[in-house]
Amino acid sequence: MTTQTKNNPVEKLLLCFKWRNRLSLKGSNDEKLNDKIRRLQAETDYKIIDSLGKEAKKVIMAILLLLSTSIYSQVYVSAGIDVRNAVIGSEPTNNKPAFDGIFQFGMIGGNTEVSIGYERFNKICFDKMFFSIGHQFPLYAYVSGKEIKTLLITSIEPTLIGRWGEVWQTKSSHLSVGVSIGLRYQLNDKFDIELNVNALPRTDLSTRYPEVNKEIPVIISNYFKVIYRL
Repeated sequence: MTTQTKNNPVEKLLLCFKWRNRLSLKGSNDEKLNDKIRRLQAETDYKIIDSLGKEAKKVIMAILLLLSTSIYSQVYVSAGIDVRNAVIGSEPTNNKPAFDGIFQFGMIGGNTEVSIGYERFNKICFDKMFFSIGHQFPLYAYVSGKEIKTLLITSIEPTLIGRWGEVWQTKSSHLSVGVSIGLRYQLNDKFDIELNVNALPRTDLSTRYPEVNKEIPVIISNYFKVIYRL
């Protein structure tokens, strides 16, 4: 018995995505094709990705609450920006500056640091929630008799990427695992500043544009953060 894929809504949906990707590469848009994709999505379980994403967010939050124990002697909050997007923009923003903010709540015990973070980049309908666990390497030095306190921090970051908007046609969530390295300078007893480099496999892009991204692309981001120790 042969399988007829032409009547399978999922197969039709995948074919429509391929055609839309080709049109996007040519700078074209077909509203009739977009309408057909929306109808096929309604017939399939495509939108279940979003509900799974919401459940994954709840699981991440539960894990973090369990980790919030007395072994972590220091607590902090931080806010930062993606430096390149803020100054000159990037290819997704047509090289125009746009705000891309990142916020974290973290705990430190010994040389171990854990945090939960959230990044939002409205310009491209992108956000991510991540859990970070890292190790601190103290790098102290003395200049003119004054102690310069810096830390090198390496981290691994399980991440949940969220996408929405006209390009995505629906809300979707994508799991990934990133890594980061940060250089933190202690200004005083309460405030630090940090330069952070993050490498994140963009599973959202490989899912949305499978023909363009035959392998999962890894995007490098550079953040400047201000940290307040509670």
